[in-house]
Amino acid sequence: MSGKLHQALGNASLPKWRLWFDDQCEVCQAGVTWLRRLDRHGRVDAIPLSKDAAAERAPPSHVPAEALLKHLHVVTPDGELLRGAAAVAGLARLFPITWLFGFVASLPGFSLLATVLYDWIASNRYSLSRCRGGACQTARVDILEKKAGHAFRLCHALGWTAVAPLSLVIYVGRIARQYQLWRATRKRVVHLLNGRLSIFFLSGGLSWLVGVLFGELFTAVQYEALLVDPGGSRMKTSILRHLRSQRKKPSVAVATHAHEEHCGNLEAVARAEDIRNLATASAISALKDLPLLPFMRRLVIGQPERISRIDILPSCLRLQNETEVVVVPTPGHCAEHVSLFIPSEKLLIAGDAFMGTHFLSPNDDVDHHAWITTLESLSRLDIEVMVEAHGHVHTLRTDVLGELEKSGLGLIASRRSPRELIQSKLEFVQWINEQIILGEHEGLSPHGLQATVFPWTQRWSYETWIQDSFAALLSGREFGRHKVVRSFRPPQPGVSALPLVFELRWMNNTPGNVEVPSSSLSAGSSPPTVPEKHS
Repeated sequence: MSGKLHQALGNASLPKWRLWFDDQCEVCQAGVTWLRRLDRHGRVDAIPLSKDAAAERAPPSHVPAEALLKHLHVVTPDGELLRGAAAVAGLARLFPITWLFGFVASLPGFSLLATVLYDWIASNRYSLSRCRGGACQTARVDILEKKAGHAFRLCHALGWTAVAPLSLVIYVGRIARQYQLWRATRKRVVHLLNGRLSIFFLSGGLSWLVGVLFGELFTAVQYEALLVDPGGSRMKTSILRHLRSQRKKPSVAVATHAHEEHCGNLEAVARAEDIRNLATASAISALKDLPLLPFMRRLVIGQPERISRIDILPSCLRLQNETEVVVVPTPGHCAEHVSLFIPSEKLLIAGDAFMGTHFLSPNDDVDHHAWITTLESLSRLDIEVMVEAHGHVHTLRTDVLGELEKSGLGLIASRRSPRELIQSKLEFVQWINEQIILGEHEGLSPHGLQATVFPWTQRWSYETWIQDSFAALLSGREFGRHKVVRSFRPPQPGVSALPLVFELRWMNNTPGNVEVPSSSLSAGSSPPTVPEKHS
């Protein structure tokens, strides 16, 4: 019998500690989350009080329900009942990393101090957590309407202090994985859909720092004769080298939006490869009046070159082989953003319309209300392959996954359904919006709103905290979590900063403004033909 199997059978035979906790309390839920991380051998059975427990897991009959909700209760394998601070100390002594804390908290004098602290937290836990972070399905409205004041701020500070070491360890591991991904993709090109789709990985100057520190790679995408987002000016040599190596040359370049890492090389590729540039009217307006970028962005990505000629992008393009490319307005990341949808391939070249489910480190261009509408619209498209602008391919199609594995770049595949990912991001962004509206009605300050939309109890929040803070520091606060609340309240003269509840419901029930023309593609319109170019 192997050692691991023997250990697993041995742990399964050990008598369990049983713990009952109030899962309507975010503080309690956070404690149980830590407990489950420490309890690698499954010695503790944590039972939520709001669920129907089996008879053998039911709490002791002599303990009133009010007492179970007020204090943590634990039954040891010997049948001893522990409550409150004593229960926490007993559980802490189970694990080497917390044993000393549990031992000290059990000593005379220290146990009294631990009891006083535990009782204060227990009596204030609803105000401390404010029932946020997805912890609660129901809420004690009378308690939630209290102003938490110093208690809320203290809990917030202590919570982030507690998870900071974990976030740092996770970030160190994340950097190692991101470095591996950057090394695997450096100067590479991957061909998908039998060569019709190519993804160029761009590099130049200090742009590698973004990939290693934050996991965002820089790419340009070519579909047939169409080039999308040729990269930042620091990556000019890289994109031109890729284009020279291609058998099929692009004849048209499209910028999904006017950010420097997407439009910086439009002029360079137009001159070098005789490529016609296209963008939306709003993007052209932004491109003709680009301000001087902040120092760090100029250093890493580069100031875009001034464009001598660029034409207006129509609503759809027809390639030489009659393949139609639908231009889909996708505002949110910025006002002028568009994505490109190829119905015959069920392919979405998303640009920055999708940047991960939990990406919440925006800049000043982001309008999350518009992004919600965009995500609702994209969720209605029949998408099987979605290509992000920053190096990831989302698909379940075995042919595409096989091509990625064959090229040695399976690391860039999420192996997730694009439509499910878009729906998940939509639900997450809507949840953030609801928290901000609720916080506004409760009179929370902007700092308080930010605290509630980034709960220290949630894994998606604390795992990226160090990384997001580092991004804000290096960018001079151009990007960061501190801009999330503003992104849901874009300043508009004469318009309320936040919609009322009935306005939110109306927005969520209103059909999106992004529709893919079907019959009009072949009959009602005449999209311009994009000629193919070959070397």
